[in-house]
Order: sequence, then C-alpha cells, then structure tokens
Amino acid sequence: MSLTSSTTIDSNWEAWGVLSSNDAVVQRRLGIKNNNVDRNSHHNAKTPIGRLPPEVLSEILIYVALGYYYSGSDSCRLWWIKATHVCRMFRTTALGTSRFWSYLRLTDGRVFAELVALSRNAPLHVTAEINAHKLVGRFEALQNLVEQSRRLRELRVEGTAQDVRAFFSKGVSRLDILDTLILKTTGTTRYQTDLEFCTHCVITVVPSGDIAPRLRHLELRHVPFRWLDLVPPSQSLTTLILSRSPDISGPDVGSFDEYLAALEAIAPRLERLEINDAFPRSDLDVSGASASLARHGRTIQAPRLTRVDLSGDLLSVADLLAHLALPSAVMLSVEVHGLLGSTELMDALCRIFSPPDRLVLMRFATHEFNTFTFVGQRRACDDAPLEVTFAKLGRGFLSHILPSSESESLFSRIEELELGEFSTPEWERLFGSFPRLKALSLDQHPEHEFFRALTTPLALGKGRIGVLLPALRVLKLSGFQFRSSFPQRQSSDGDGPFQGLLDWAIFRCNYGFRIDRLTLHDCPFACADDVEKLKQVVVDVEWDEWEAARKVEGEWEGEDSEGGDPEGDFFAYGEERSRDDYGDKSY
Repeated sequence: MSLTSSTTIDSNWEAWGVLSSNDAVVQRRLGIKNNNVDRNSHHNAKTPIGRLPPEVLSEILIYVALGYYYSGSDSCRLWWIKATHVCRMFRTTALGTSRFWSYLRLTDGRVFAELVALSRNAPLHVTAEINAHKLVGRFEALQNLVEQSRRLRELRVEGTAQDVRAFFSKGVSRLDILDTLILKTTGTTRYQTDLEFCTHCVITVVPSGDIAPRLRHLELRHVPFRWLDLVPPSQSLTTLILSRSPDISGPDVGSFDEYLAALEAIAPRLERLEINDAFPRSDLDVSGASASLARHGRTIQAPRLTRVDLSGDLLSVADLLAHLALPSAVMLSVEVHGLLGSTELMDALCRIFSPPDRLVLMRFATHEFNTFTFVGQRRACDDAPLEVTFAKLGRGFLSHILPSSESESLFSRIEELELGEFSTPEWERLFGSFPRLKALSLDQHPEHEFFRALTTPLALGKGRIGVLLPALRVLKLSGFQFRSSFPQRQSSDGDGPFQGLLDWAIFRCNYGFRIDRLTLHDCPFACADDVEKLKQVVVDVEWDEWEAARKVEGEWEGEDSEGGDPEGDFFAYGEERSRDDYGDKSY
C-alpha cells in the first residue's frame, strides 16, 4: 500500500508540473498578444483616421449604418456591424454610439433584442418584413418591436395584407415620436398579390392623430384603404404617397365626396403628394367626348405643395387637377393612360402654369409602347416644373392634346421647342399651336414631309399671306441627313432633304420671316458647298464640319454594289415638288 501511495503522489506532482508549464505558455502567449494589440493600437492612433475625435468618428459610423439600412437588400441586414471589426477604437466608439444601433431590419428575435438593447434610448428606425413564409424565428422580434413602439421614429412594414393587419392587431401602443410610416403589401405564392383577400377586406391600420401625433410621412403601397381613414392623422402630415396596382381591382377607396373631403383636410399642410391609381371610381358622365369636371366650384387649397406626382386614368387625374389650387413653384409630374378628358387636363395645366409663371421651353419625345412625353420649363437652367406622359396611345393622339381653337393654351407662350425622338404626320397642326415660338431644335432627321409642311403659305384674309411659326428665328438640326444614302435615288435637279431645307429658308426669306441662326450638328452627307448655299439665305450658319458621307473609290459609303436597296432608304425625301411652290427665289 505504501508503495502504491508513493507512486500515485509522484504521478500527481508530475501532472501539476505539466499544467503549470502549460499555464505559463498560455500566459506568455496572452502577453505577446496583448503587446501586439497595444502596439497596433499605438500605430493606429498615429494614422489620420485614428486621430479623428470620437464624436466625428461616431457620425461616420452612423452614416455607415444609414447606408446599409436604406440599401434595401435583405442579405446585408447585419453587414454594417463589420465596421466594429476594423480596430479597437472603432469598436469602442460604436459601442458608445447608440444611434449606430438604431437603424435595424427585423431579424432573429435574440439578435434583434441585443441590437435594441445597444441602441439604448435612441429613436428606432425599423424595417419589418413580415411575410408569412419569413416569420419563422422572428416572433420574438415582433413582440420586442411592439414593446418598443414608443421609441419608433420610422417604421417600414412589408408583407401580405393579412400579415400587415395581423401585426398591427398585436396591440401597438402609442407611437409618440413616429415620423415616417411606410406600409407595403406584397404578393406570395400563397396569396397571389393578396387578390383574394384585398377584394373583400379593407385594412384600417393608419394610426389616428392621438396614437401618432407627430406622423409626417405616410406611404401606402398596394395597401387596401379608404380615403376617410386618412383624415385622423391629417393634422401633421406633410408627405402622402398612395399607390395601388392598376391591374387589380381592389376594394373601393370611397366615394368622390369622401375623397375630396379627405384631401381638403390633408392638403393645407401637405408638401408632397403622390397618387398612383388610388382614385375613387368616377361618377362623371363619360358618354360624350368630354366631361365637365368641376363640381360645384369646389377648390382644394394646397399652399405648401412643392411636388405633385399623379398617375392613373386621364379623366381621374384631370378631375383632381381641376379642383386643386397649386402654388406657382410646384413641381408637377403626370402619367396618364387613355384620351378621354385630355382637353380638361390641358386646360387645368394651362391654369396652373399661367402668367407670370408661364412655361417658355418645352420638349417633346415619343418612346416605346406608344408613349408620348412633354416636359415644360420656365427657364433653360431650371428644373422642369412640368412633366406629362401619355401612355397606351393610338393613332391621332396629338389632335386630342393640341388646342382645337386659337384660344390661349399651354403651348401658346412657348418660345423654345425641342423635338427629341418625335415625329408626326400632323406637323402643320403641331406648329400652328406655337405662335410665339422663337427657337426650334430637332434631335433626329425629321420625317413625314417636315419641310414641305413648313413651306405651305397661310391665307390670313384680305390678301395677306403668312407662314407657320412666324416668330421663329433659330433652327438647330442634329442628325439631319442632307442627302439620301443612295445618290442614284436623287432626282436630276438634286431634290432631297437638303434641298427642302434650302427651299424653306428661301421661302421664309421671300415672305419676310428670315431665319437668323441655323446650327448643324452631326449632319450626315453635309459638305462645304451646301453650307455656303445656306449662308446666302441665313444670317448665321454654324456647322461642326462633321461629314459622315465620304467618297471611297468613287462611291458613297453605304451604297452596295448593286445600287442599294430602295426599301432601306429611310430618309428619302419623297416625291418631287415644283420650285414654283416656294415663290420667287430672288432674295
């Protein structure tokens, strides 16, 4: 027994010796690590960013959190925390900056609770995606969010309509400092954009003025609502954005009288208004070609509005603009479909942008999918206060937009017109609506007998002859093709696009409406001889000397060996016209 006992004691002493040796190694390694950390901290403190005051670095970290919060990416909801891994100073500063932890996206309950705790008493900005298929593991986070509702300054809730309503039914208490509320319903394979649910139910989740006394920004995207729901929080609202899907017939938003009553309550304090297909069903008689829009002379005063964005059926948009009294400095963007009510819309725009806040510069452009846009400006250097887009148009749409008489219209006082990717067979009708136009710019080769329409004399009565665009003095051409791509297509007397331009300049000169300045930019097939001919008629001709057509071994570029394909000549000028149509060529 004594021998066994002695052997055991010796073994224990050896074990303790090994442990002591290992502990010493660990301590030495920790000492080396701490020395390295201290050395790195000392080195970092000498760098420019390391010398930043803590309060400055704190603001930088807050901007990092802001950037990730508003990025909208679900995969980077915690990436901003990586800023705390840069060095000890960053981590210490971040832990002491409560606002750094106050921009949160709803995540796992335990993580969300820890982040909320780090934010201490800072106002919270939270994005909560509560789709049913993403709720696994987030129930605790939702409960925590409800408990912190008094600290919410911004709340963005996204999910199916049923999930959104369920969230607000969990007992959200007072939202004392809530400034921004954004609700968005999204479709899932289960609810198919909530069509089955939306058509039978209206969500009443907009907090009243008592629950959210400081609510300024309200945004409802594809959320079923009624206009009367917006009246309680209207005392503080400055931004209202309402959007519905035009392809889904959701529940009725209310009658037109309720709609106007809600706007009358909200409009006096509004600074921004955006309505996308969230108009009530019109009760107007649309059996005729137009409708009388103003109801009982009802006018909605909106003295603080700086931006208005409207999208939807043309008649509904025109109806709203007929009732709104907008300030002169408003920025107005309109996107409509259909043509019924176009006259009323143009009349409303003419009233809004009447002198002395009239528009003097306008740009026309057509796009794909039968879309036409015109943009109006007060001065060339200013932002455009007016942008109107007509979608889903058919042929002859321009006749619905242009004034039918010589009365004052939105186009009557325009002094400069830019035509982008725009063409129409109704050139005479178009230019007849711009009697004060002084400058005209074309960004592409004009089609549909452009100069032929401009060289048509106008009978003014009592033997007087006039011309289209009598005030025009400046013409800017970009991409104007002086000749056809195939020289053999030119007639013997050289008829073509250039000849049409020259004849038009001579025509105006002979009738006393001479062009003062002509600018030619990137014009194919132009040459010095052409420019010299134009200088005999136009006071000032500016040419960038850019020629796209150069002779290669005696042939024009673009001409094939068989003389070209007539169907491929998109810029052929058309049939010949007698030179007698332009009057005497003496000038």
